[in-house]
Amino acid sequence: MTGCLSVTGSDESAVAKSQVAFTGYSTRKIVNLLGSPHPRNQAATMISAIILGIAAVTDLAWASPAANPLQTRQADPRCNAATFTGAPSWPSYATVTTAPTTVNISAAGTACYLRVSVRPPGSSNNFTVGIALPDRTIWQSHASRFLAVGNGAYIPTIPDSDIAYGAALGFATAGTDTGHAGYDPLDLSWAEDPDKLIDFAYRSMDYTVSFGKTLTRIFYETETLGRAYYAGCSTGGRQGLKQVQDHPDSVDGALIGAPAWDHKHYLPWVGKVGSYQVDLPEADRLNKPWQLRLLTDLAISTCDVQASGDPADGVISHPETCSPDLDSLLCGQGQVGNATNPCLTPVQIDIARRMYADYLLDDGTRVYERVYPGSEQDWINLASDVALARFDTQYQQHFLDRADPLNPPIQDWTRYEDAIARISARQDPGNVTADRFAGFAAYRGKILLYHGQADGVVPPAGSDRLYRAARRAVTGSEAGDITGFFRFFQEPNMRHCVSSAPDDRAPWWFGAANQVAVPIEAVPPELLTGADNALVALVDWVEGRSQGPAQVVTSSFDNVTGAIYAQRPVCLFDRKAAYLGGDVNVTTSWTCDRPGLAGE
Repeated sequence: MTGCLSVTGSDESAVAKSQVAFTGYSTRKIVNLLGSPHPRNQAATMISAIILGIAAVTDLAWASPAANPLQTRQADPRCNAATFTGAPSWPSYATVTTAPTTVNISAAGTACYLRVSVRPPGSSNNFTVGIALPDRTIWQSHASRFLAVGNGAYIPTIPDSDIAYGAALGFATAGTDTGHAGYDPLDLSWAEDPDKLIDFAYRSMDYTVSFGKTLTRIFYETETLGRAYYAGCSTGGRQGLKQVQDHPDSVDGALIGAPAWDHKHYLPWVGKVGSYQVDLPEADRLNKPWQLRLLTDLAISTCDVQASGDPADGVISHPETCSPDLDSLLCGQGQVGNATNPCLTPVQIDIARRMYADYLLDDGTRVYERVYPGSEQDWINLASDVALARFDTQYQQHFLDRADPLNPPIQDWTRYEDAIARISARQDPGNVTADRFAGFAAYRGKILLYHGQADGVVPPAGSDRLYRAARRAVTGSEAGDITGFFRFFQEPNMRHCVSSAPDDRAPWWFGAANQVAVPIEAVPPELLTGADNALVALVDWVEGRSQGPAQVVTSSFDNVTGAIYAQRPVCLFDRKAAYLGGDVNVTTSWTCDRPGLAGE
């Protein structure tokens, strides 16, 4: 397997030991945009690999060194260990593990990249921080900004692809491995170590921000930094919300995607989803790509046009109001479903119905929201044979305190039962939950939140609940206006952090975490401006060049040529883009300004 960091010279062996198969969702797009073959129908496979760490060697064959985000260039004279360790502000808790190396971040610029092991005072655990520091002239010309980037799922690697993207945009950019390096991403037994759990929950990211700023000041020989930012999706989204909740003055703006923010309720939902299928024979499992594509095609054909004026464009604008006729997919008498003759068994149709329903306990308590029609291709992440066998009950086995005397009787901690949801809600292991932002509002920070409506990994309605709760907390009403500091965008057809249902052609890309190809020249240049790039739009908002985005523009484009297929505005919650007529793939054919566009 080829990693996402490539150097030459004296540091080669040290870096080779830290190479990783995946460092972020953007890995899939890197080689697409550089022209290496990567069929679209592998999207679900690659998202699965990133989320759960499942990857066959054949899936990684395209990850050649030419596609790596960070590659050696001629050395910057300050890019050496002594620059950092010899500084008066170098802390005793830090040790350089990958010697500073000058790396390529774009055709026009380089950065100093290093990795540092951190053991916080009083902790028995280490985590690693990686940082890329652009050439001084590049960094200063981009207002001396700092960016921290988040992680994916429980994958214990540094997100080098997002670090490279941030550095290419001129940020001093840092990320972490969250403190359980060496563990299989499907093995959560590390969470039984209290220090590893705390590092995953919040401490490693807090140090990535604070220590990352220290490294930045040392390298550029300055005490003055510009604005600080954060970008992350999924676990990365949760990390960012936790950071601005607990340390509201640590960053000025946060770009948050599909956050698993309600960890204590979300992971029981994962266990429940697995329980639908774990005991079923193979013939009744709903986890084959052709089965999930069959459901997605039904969702699009049913839900595409729901209101007068909706065009037939394959984009589901109102998934929350649509109920596909699942019985229409039932196999006939004597029929056996397969890829060439697709149909579903009654058991498989029942599984789909349960996926489309909120997870409720017997007394009506909601544990977590449902996923929407259009999300089906993402279900494989939690329902693959590997996930069912190895992952879906890892949380309850290793995050929860099984010896807690307040626990109700649990017969088998390796099998999910509804009592797990109540235990998790009470314990909130690691204090991972992030849902309080009054301090960040008082600090005048800015949050730009987004969630794909075809996300089948983290149900998008959870972000709706988060946003309404923030409205209520700040204004006293779920309908209150908090757009002065917090804006939320629901992206139609976008899957979990990357890609769009069913084949990537619907607009979904807007330069957020985990999405960006490297080198930066592979991205169509028009997508690097504030109108079409969420990170740039956030910077413009924070630094006063805009009053905040009233819409974000999403795009899809050719993986080889960079030609744009389609673009569409995504409106502020809770509004939907209205079609004005003309080419559905052109932004000007849509508006967020027509009265009566409320999505509720």
